Amino acid sequence: MGTRRDKPGFKACQRGLAAVELAIALPLLVMVMLAVGELGRAFYSYNTLQKATHDGLRYLADEARLNTGAIIDVDSPASGAPTTIVNTAKNLIAYGGPAAGTALLPGLAPDDVAFTNAPDAEHVTATVTYAYTPLYFVIPTFGFGDDITVPQTFTVRLTMRVL
Repeated sequence: MGTRRDKPGFKACQRGLAAVELAIALPLLVMVMLAVGELGRAFYSYNTLQKATHDGLRYLADEARLNTGAIIDVDSPASGAPTTIVNTAKNLIAYGGPAAGTALLPGLAPDDVAFTNAPDAEHVTATVTYAYTPLYFVIPTFGFGDDITVPQTFTVRLTMRVL
């Protein structure tokens, strides 16, 4: 008894099948690849934001005691808190250095950083809010307006004891 492959014309039926399968599977594979890349970029951005916040808050907690001899009051800078220390800490978080420069993350600015005192006056809290915009996940409007992006807000909040 012969198999189906032994029949004439079987190879002719299979011609181009691999191209059709590739055309069906390729868009899905490309979307999965882009999603994995975007997820990695989001993790990188959040990790960079968290480490920068830690470094800036560590600077503020360390310099507050050294320069003033007392605990810094970041809630009301007019009451004696050195604004240069607070501004330097904000620059450390936003730019990675004490002076303004290139932002660590696109769109991150010192205005996105807020410092507050804890109720016990021994701790300082830094809160950084960053609007993360994905590169790949854009909903096209096909020329009927601006493309729609799906922004995500990252918020990092760290509390540290003033040294």
